[in-house]
Amino acid sequence: FWSNKFLVMVILAPQKLGECVGHAGIIRTVALCPNPSTPLLASGADDQHVNLWRIDRQSMYRPIVSIGPQRSAISSLSFHPGDDSALFSGSCGGSLKLLDLKEGRLVRSFRGHLSAVTFIDHHPSCDIVASGSNDTTIKIWDFRTRNCIQTFKEHTGRSV
Repeated sequence: FWSNKFLVMVILAPQKLGECVGHAGIIRTVALCPNPSTPLLASGADDQHVNLWRIDRQSMYRPIVSIGPQRSAISSLSFHPGDDSALFSGSCGGSLKLLDLKEGRLVRSFRGHLSAVTFIDHHPSCDIVASGSNDTTIKIWDFRTRNCIQTFKEHTGRSV
């Protein structure tokens, strides 16, 4: 089931808090901010936008920031573990982008994948990020210089 909206649920006492609509296309990915004191959720969709939502009863029903459109649908998202205002987005077109959520803008683009970026993760203390793609590669990037510092090729099977 694909939709242009998502539900926010309370996990400890399962109840629907609300329905959030902010995309014109199917939502492909969501990411929660890892900082427990920052109740943020990011969503990416076929409409080529990344939306940022505050998870509270007052403001969760509409995005607080919307960045886009990008060149293709958003396929993966990941908050930077040390900076709540930095978000990486992967696209169905193979690009990886670093977004500044405070400014609502693109900071850096990383090019190298030939297909959808399906997974993004960060090293907790180094300035590197890993991306996995449907092109069967895993790339390790220095996100300060935008350089790909290593590529693992022909990683076959299903992307994670």
